[in-house]
Formats: sequence, C-alpha cells, structure tokens
Amino acid sequence: LQADTTRVRLFAITALIFALVFVISLRNLSSRFGKVVLAIRDSESRARFIVYITDRYKVWLFVFSALIAG
Repeated sequence: LQADTTRVRLFAITALIFALVFVISLRNLSSRFGKVVLAIRDSESRARFIVYITDRYKVWLFVFSALIAG
C-alpha cells in the first residue's frame, strides 16, 4: 500500500464505485420507488391510505442503504 501506483488505483476504484452508487441512487429517486419513499417520508399515513405497503418500501430502502454502507 505504500507504492504510489497502488494508492492511485485504490483511489480510482473508490471514485468509480462512488460514482456508480450515486447514479444508482439518482435513478432510484426518480423512479416509482423513489416517489413512494418520498411520499412515505412526507406522510406515511397518507401513503398507507392510498394502498402502498409502506413497510416493504422501508425495508428495501434500509437494505439499499446497508449495501451502500457496506
């Protein structure tokens, strides 16, 4: 890990992974899934009233955030 080329490669890999996660997050946010998550954030009871199963969306959002954190 002391070599400069190794550090540059690790930085490039990290930057690519970050960019990929960012693009996936933006696509998720602009999809139907993202719109439902925003509706749940704003008013979970209203989202339940219009027949969205909010628990499933929250679990998938938790799984996605765990993948990012991992």
